Amino acid sequence: MAAPYLTNLLDLARECLGILPQAEISAEANPGSLTEQWLTTMQRAGLNRLSLGIQSLNDRELRVLGRVHTRQEALDAVALARRCGVADLNLDLIFGVPGQALPDLRQNLEELLVLEPEHLALYGLIVEPETPFGRLAARGRLDLPDDDLQAEMYDLVCSRLALAGYERYEISNFARHGHRCHHNQLYWRNAPYLGVGPGAVSYANGWRGTRVRNPSQYIRHVEAECELYVECERLSDLARLAESFVLGLRTMEGVDFNEMGMRFPQIGRLQIESAVRALVADFTAAGLVEFTESRVRLGPSAVFVSSGVLERFLSLPEQIACSDGQGVFSEYRGAVMEEQY
Repeated sequence: MAAPYLTNLLDLARECLGILPQAEISAEANPGSLTEQWLTTMQRAGLNRLSLGIQSLNDRELRVLGRVHTRQEALDAVALARRCGVADLNLDLIFGVPGQALPDLRQNLEELLVLEPEHLALYGLIVEPETPFGRLAARGRLDLPDDDLQAEMYDLVCSRLALAGYERYEISNFARHGHRCHHNQLYWRNAPYLGVGPGAVSYANGWRGTRVRNPSQYIRHVEAECELYVECERLSDLARLAESFVLGLRTMEGVDFNEMGMRFPQIGRLQIESAVRALVADFTAAGLVEFTESRVRLGPSAVFVSSGVLERFLSLPEQIACSDGQGVFSEYRGAVMEEQY
């Protein structure tokens, strides 16, 4: 989207919603299309955080990933951002790229650290079934690093970034002191958020809705003052509680039982903690889940199997319903998972 349109949106947000002076105003940009005019216009409009989808600083890997930019264009984009005064810069990197070896990732990391970004988001490649990678993988024609190598890669990422002074505050996100991403932290706390535009999702007061996805159709709906949300769901307290654990356990701090008790007083802190302990007793014994005085979090070795551990927490509503001695949540027995998930 061109800078003048984004500037208008920010002006409207200030007028209609209000934006705090210290608010994080972040935008994503493609390294191959970032221009000085776009960046300076956005900064005048209040932009104070920039995220660049570098993905790799290896031209072969960029071609494999189908990226439109080159290594040099990525370096030029970072230099431009710094020259324009961007003081809060995030760079995205993907590891586990087909054909990638551990030395390739190490080289990528060393070159990224030279750029001194304030924030790094490093994700292992996920191959989805109905994609070009997915179809190649199904035919055995995709040279992906095996699970052991991917675990080594993640371990390298964590150890090298820690040595460079980055805090791992979420499974895939690393930041220098004072530069955690504010809006991502809202999602991990399962806090309310407003999404605008085609396909945007909003979440508040236990209600979640997705707007019309097709841009042309979205515009027609706006002009005709029609309903913009095409997918809506009302989540029960138990479903919201389960999602709060699934999201919150991605962070290194984990989930605070005291906070959950205050957010869900109708369930209660003690019942929540008791149900969680019973639900993951086997994971706890295996060291995959850890409990402190008031928190639960993933164990160090759980990162490599985090999807399986977090999926277990989707059964938390059923666990609470089955252990509810007073029958407060008896209506959820049997049907809760089918209804909500």
